[in-house]
Amino acid sequence: MPTLIIALDGRELQRLPLTRPRIALGRRPYNDIVMEHLAVSGEHAVLVLQPDGRVQVHDLHSVSGTYVNGRAILSADVGPDDLIEIARYQLRVIDDEAPTFDRHDGQKPFRRGATGSATGPIDGPSMAPAPSHRSARACASRSADPQ
Repeated sequence: MPTLIIALDGRELQRLPLTRPRIALGRRPYNDIVMEHLAVSGEHAVLVLQPDGRVQVHDLHSVSGTYVNGRAILSADVGPDDLIEIARYQLRVIDDEAPTFDRHDGQKPFRRGATGSATGPIDGPSMAPAPSHRSARACASRSADPQ
């Protein structure tokens, strides 16, 4: 089963098993994964698990875009070598059998390559899954910064 790793500015926030065929990401509270940051659209993107095991990410015509490996996408297949970026969040889909996803090129797992990297912290972001979904709520992580 694939697992989604969510990080903010390179710091891992949580790991969520992808147990449902469709996972909605966005700023609004009814999304499966809520990303509280103004650059994240209310309904930003979805992850879709295909019957053959592939995972796809689809941008939902968000204002700030969804990026895979530094390129804006409307739809893309993603795997452990792909970095998904939504605002200041970085996401990776890994196979849950892999304990970590160490890179052999010496770079940190959530940093982009030579084309750029995530920058410093932002004011008051928090990551909270929608309250109606138990699988995400169990792994919720909130920022201690009250801003």
